[in-house]
This record gives sequence, structure tokens and C-alpha cells, in this order.
Amino acid sequence: MTPYKLAKIGRYLIYLVLFTPLLIAPKTLWEFVFIRNLFFYLIVVLLLLVSILYIYKNKTNINYKINSLFWLILGFIIIKIISGIFGVDPITSFFGTQPRMDGNIGYIMLFGFLISLLLFIDSKKEWNKIFKISIFVASISLIFSLIQPFFPAEGFLAGSGSTNFFSHRLIGTLGNPIFFAGYLLPHIFLSIYLGLEEKNNKFVRYTFFGLSLFFIFITLLTKTRGSLMALLGTAFVIFIFSLFYFLKIRKKNIFSLLLLVIPISGFLLLALSSLGLVRHFSDFSLTSTTVITRFMLWKIGIQGFFDKILLGWGSENYAYIFSKFYNPKLLKYSFYETWADKPHNQLIEILATNGIFGLLFFIAIILVALYKILIPAWKNKDSFIAKLFIAGVILSFLIHIFFAFDTLEFRIVLFLIFGFIIFIDFNSKTKQIELSQGLLKGLFLITFFISFISLYLIGVNTVRLNIITSATREALIINDYTEVKKNIVKMPLLSSPYQNGNWENLADVILNSDASGRLPASISKEILPIIIKELKIATEKNPNNFSYNYRLAQMYNLAGIYIDRKYFDDAVIYLNKSKTISPERQVSDLLLAQVYYYQRDLDKALKLLEDLIAKNPEISQPYWYLGILYNASGDSEKAFAYMSTAVANGYGLKLNENILYVNILSKFNKYEEMEYVYKNIVELDKKNPTWWANLAFVYLELKKYDDARNATRQAIFMDPSFGNEGENFLQKINDIQYGKVE
Repeated sequence: MTPYKLAKIGRYLIYLVLFTPLLIAPKTLWEFVFIRNLFFYLIVVLLLLVSILYIYKNKTNINYKINSLFWLILGFIIIKIISGIFGVDPITSFFGTQPRMDGNIGYIMLFGFLISLLLFIDSKKEWNKIFKISIFVASISLIFSLIQPFFPAEGFLAGSGSTNFFSHRLIGTLGNPIFFAGYLLPHIFLSIYLGLEEKNNKFVRYTFFGLSLFFIFITLLTKTRGSLMALLGTAFVIFIFSLFYFLKIRKKNIFSLLLLVIPISGFLLLALSSLGLVRHFSDFSLTSTTVITRFMLWKIGIQGFFDKILLGWGSENYAYIFSKFYNPKLLKYSFYETWADKPHNQLIEILATNGIFGLLFFIAIILVALYKILIPAWKNKDSFIAKLFIAGVILSFLIHIFFAFDTLEFRIVLFLIFGFIIFIDFNSKTKQIELSQGLLKGLFLITFFISFISLYLIGVNTVRLNIITSATREALIINDYTEVKKNIVKMPLLSSPYQNGNWENLADVILNSDASGRLPASISKEILPIIIKELKIATEKNPNNFSYNYRLAQMYNLAGIYIDRKYFDDAVIYLNKSKTISPERQVSDLLLAQVYYYQRDLDKALKLLEDLIAKNPEISQPYWYLGILYNASGDSEKAFAYMSTAVANGYGLKLNENILYVNILSKFNKYEEMEYVYKNIVELDKKNPTWWANLAFVYLELKKYDDARNATRQAIFMDPSFGNEGENFLQKINDIQYGKVE
């Protein structure tokens, strides 16, 4: 095959990489993330192979120059690899986790993508073509987002099931509004760049400008405050630099700047106002739950940095930092907040997981990239305004990741920009380093072999295990015993770097099934021993992983309930291990109290919960658990007191908890509180007429006669069998209201 044909194949593979954000894999775990990343890895390995063949087939010397930005990117990746090797969990650092896929292997693949870009994309025309394809792909994702809200509320492409388009936060093909907004941001500025670069065709030029407005519009509909701040912050910086440029260099073109800024600003204000988004974006408070918990996560990350300053804990190991420096006040804001694998600030994450060297390299990459795209353009008066929008991609990335974390989709675009900046620098007068043919071959061969071996280690079994785990998960949800049994016995036979995460995910599904009463004892007896065995292996390999130890304890607890009481002893052992790993994390003590109760050691359980209250009296969960224990022991007064305190402290009741609480309230005729709880029950269980009938009785006791009638009629409407009883109750309401009975 000739070098020309190989170069053509290389470019097509690069084009294919740009379509990665559109890949969605139903019937898999993390359908927007896992298979998509594996697809990217595979294409990059093929791209590197084609690159090597091209280099060896090419009989003339290849002019391959690199600069300081190239070395900084390589240095950053090397730092990440070294920090991972010496970190707390080298396997996770390298491969990442399935829900995130942010391990060092991803950055190695991105580096392979970058060096291939520099090999095959050798003209400005080709670079602009690359940007156009990326914008085209983003436009497809954008179009998908426009129809996605109308999908049913269930399913992997779940929408809101609502006909009100603007009530839904758009997610496109990324599965999360924050990620979608982060992916759209760079394409806003790329569209404007291409519009400014288009000199010959006005229609094409204004089409790109129109696309940028459309990207802005959809970004706003993600209702992501961090992305709005990134958009506005970047736009402000671009405006200031543009104004300074026009005032100092091209005063006569100041009117052109105003022609560009005024319509965009007007469109932005009009969109915010007409869509009712002003209230959403202005509804920001430093005392809101999201802000408070984010600050806590940031602080935990900083504490982790000071614990390991130089190289950090290793990439993707923030969960270990979170366990060690856990803030017990997080439980105040829900159980969800007691789990975190990211600080939701990329800079802090780099600092904590890759140390001071990692952050210094990262900041240097950003600064050098901005310098190399802007300074030569300023000095040479060469399309400075257009280049300013290329810089806007980097600036928007920097602001966005201050409130979130980046994803593969944004990183692909970012590395496109880095490649373009290095290419632009090739043609400037700055000093370059030209690689010899031997070094060039070595660079590609080393990157290829590392990438290929990494992909081989992931293997086909990883994909099979992911699909089988997903099938088992769905079978558990719909109570398909045959499918559960068929799939779960296959899982231990498949080895994968991600297999522990699969078992952890399955454990979560089992817990949810048990909580909702959908886990038959017969199924539990067969599947729990398998999951326990695999999670035990995970804890042996990762003894300091809180999640594995805690999940294993949860499975032992269920085994104690459904199989044999002796398993409660094992649950206690692994809960104590969890407490050793993360002493302040209350979820271990809450479960331990439950286990003690099952072991008929009520005093131990009560003392454990009372100690939790003494440490953090504002936390609601220990009060609720104490209420449950006192209710089970027959002490209704204490059950009422503790449950009411839990609710007053903000405890969010689930359906079964609401039902339990309203039964306790009924013993003390607390009708006002019962009204509130029954309203919650009706909202959570909309198809059950019994709750409407009970609510009607409460309304009658509160002398809310019209409400009592409406609730009664609703019960009759939902279930006509209530008819005779309901009509009698309606008559009773009339009799009481008009004084016919006492």
C-alpha cells in the first residue's frame, strides 16, 4: 500500500474518532461512557498502526516538528503515569473505572491521537475540515437533544415524558446535562472561528455564526450554571482583548466588533428572558446544598493534596481521599452525598491525585497553548480575532472544569486544538525541534505498543462481562429468575480490569430490589453467595477500598436475613474494616446498628446510634433509625419522638418510610402532620386509591370538608369498588359539616 493511501486511511480514522460522541450502547452498563471509550481506544490503536506503516513506507524524510507545548503534554501524561504507579491503587489509576473511564490509558490514547493528527493533518485546509466535522457531529447531538425530552420517562434514553420542552434539561448523546454543555461549549467558539476564517462565501460564513447562536441556545437549555459562567467568562475575555486590539491596531474596525457583539449579547439576553432561565441561573446561593457540598468536596481534595504533595494519590483515586478525609456533615444533605469519586473541580482533582507536579504541568499546558495561539497572531496581525476564538475553546474549558470535570468528548476537541496550535507554530518563526526519522519511528512504536497492550489487557471479555452484568441487572429489576440465574453464573468466568465494579453495581441493584420488596428469598439464597465470593476477592485485592468492604458487609447482612444468621458476624467484621478505612463515615455505623438489631443486641444498636447523634446532632438519619428500632421494640412514644426529630432535621422519606411514619402519627392523632405525609404518599404512589381514602379521613378530622370530599371522589374515581363506602363517607362529611351528627 502506498504512503498516499495510508495517509488517506489515517485521515479517515481521524474523522471516525470525531464521531465518538454519537456512540450510545444500549443493553450495557454506563451506555454513554464505557463502550464509547473502548471504541475510541480501538480507533486510536488502528490509527497508530497506520501511522507506523506510513512512516516505514515513506521513502522521503517526514518533516515532523514538535515544540514546547508537545513536550508539556507528554510530560503531563508521564507525571500521571508515575503518580498512578506509586499511588494507592495503580490498576484503577491506569484503567480507570467503568462509569468514568478517566484512567491513564485514556490519556495515552489521546497522546496517540495527537501525534497521528500532527502526522496526517498537514495543511490549514485540512485542519478547518477537521473542525467542520467536529461541528457537524456536535450538531447531530444537538438535534438529538431537541427530540429527547419527548421520549418516555423510562428507558436508557429517558426523557421527561412531558410535552413541555423547556421543562427538561437537555443531555444530547452524552447522558448528562453538565457533560453535554461542556461538549457544546468549544463548538460555540469553533463555529465563530470558522465563520471569521471564511472570506469567500457569505452564506457559509453566516451559517457558522448562526450555528454558534444555536449552540449557545442549547447550552442554556442544559440549565448548567458552571457552563453559563464558562460561556460568559470566555465571552467577556474575548470582548476585552478584541476591544483592545481594535483600539490599538485597527481603530477603523471597531464598528465590526460592535456588529458582532451586540447581536450575540441581545440574543443571549432574549433567550435567557423568554425561556424563563433568568430565574434559574440567578437562583444561586452560597448556602444551597449543591454549593455547600461542592465546597466540602474541594476541601477534602485539598486535604488529600497536603497528605501527598509531590505526586498525589494517583489518577482516579479521589474515592480513597474522600474516605480518609470524609466530612461527617455531608450526611446532612442525603446518603447520596456520602459517596464521591470526583471533587467536581478538575484542578483540585489533578492537584490531589497527581500532586503539585501534575498541576504545574497542566497549568503550563494551558498558558503555553494560549501564548502560542495569540502572541504570534498579535505580532503579525494575522487573523488575531479569529485566533482569539480558538483561545476561547481553551478558556471555556478552563472555566468549565473549575465547576465540573472533563470527559472524553471535550478532551478530543481540546487535543484537536492543541494539535492545531502545534501545527500553527510549525509555520511561525519560533524555534522548532525536528525529530529524526529514528526518533519519529520510536515515538510511534512506543505509543502503539503501550496502547495495543493496554487494549489487549482490557480484552473482549470486558465487553462481554459488561453486557452480561447489564442483562443480570435488568433481570433482577423485572424479577426474571431464569435470566438472573443464567447470567450470574457466567460472570465469575470472565476476567476484566473492571470486574470489581461490575459486582459492586450488581450489589447496588440487589439492595434496591430488597428495599422495594422485589427480592424473593429463593433467589437471594442462590445469588448472594456468588456475589459475596467475588466481592471478597475484591476486598483482598484492594483492602483499603471502602466501597468494596462496605458493599460486602451489605451482602453479608442480606445473607444473614435470607440464608443463615451466622452471616451477620461476617457483616460486623467488614463493617468494622470499613470504619477503619473511613472512621467518620456514618453509613457504616448505621448499617452496623441494623445488624446488631438482627443479632438481637438492641442495647448495642441503640448506643451506636445515640453516639452518632451526640457527635452530629444536626444529622437526621440516626434519629430515624432510632425511631425504627424503638418502634420495633414496641416503644411508640420514643419512635414518634425520634422520627419526628428526623423529619424536622430534613430527613427525606421514601414511600415505605412515609407509610411507617404516618402509622406512628396515627397512634397520637397527629392529623396535621398526617395530612402532609399522606400528600407525600399520594405523590409517590399515584395509582393506589387507598391513600386518597385515608387522606379524606384526615381532612375530615381537620374539618377541611371540601378537601375531604375531593379526596373521597378521587378514591372512587380510581377504584369504583370504593363506590358504596365512598358515598356513605360523603354523606358522613355532609352530616358532620351541617351539624346532623356530633
